[in-house]
Amino acid sequence: MFKILFTYQAYTEILNFNKINKLKDFCMELKKNNISVTRSNVCGWQSQELFDEYDIIKELRHVIDKHIKIASKNLSLKKQIKIDNLWVNINEYKDSNIQHVHPSSILSGTFYVQTPKDCGGLTFCNPNEALLSSYLLNNIKELNPSNASTHTLNPVEDLLVLFPSWLKHFVQPNMNKTGERISISFNTRYE
Repeated sequence: MFKILFTYQAYTEILNFNKINKLKDFCMELKKNNISVTRSNVCGWQSQELFDEYDIIKELRHVIDKHIKIASKNLSLKKQIKIDNLWVNINEYKDSNIQHVHPSSILSGTFYVQTPKDCGGLTFCNPNEALLSSYLLNNIKELNPSNASTHTLNPVEDLLVLFPSWLKHFVQPNMNKTGERISISFNTRYE
């Protein structure tokens, strides 16, 4: 009998956000009028932190907060969590994000606003990657959650992804020569 010892879960949900086209326009306008902030981006553009000064962001935060409550139940937290900070990412051809974590946060997430074909996936790194690669390297018949060193989620428009903030991840390069990948990322904190 197998017994599960630890799990690392990501929560994914299509939001059906009814103002996604307005959100796309907002993101592109924001980029046009603001300088980029460097976080984990390799090229690409990231906005400064956004709060409720924009109605469209306020509406999106409200929708995401409902899903944060659902996802956080799995952690059996004593306190509720909510979005702490939020920013826009726009990656053009070959832009990516290096491997990183989100310190001082409980759950982090990304909402995909625009995802052209071949725009690059969100890759999570197994915390046991060193152990897996040294003991299992070249001896795996089929990858599964027990033996994979990474797991990639391919983005689709209107997809919300929530994950533990400590879980290392990176964003693969956008290989679409004509379309930008637009996402909104965020961190959470206790209310």
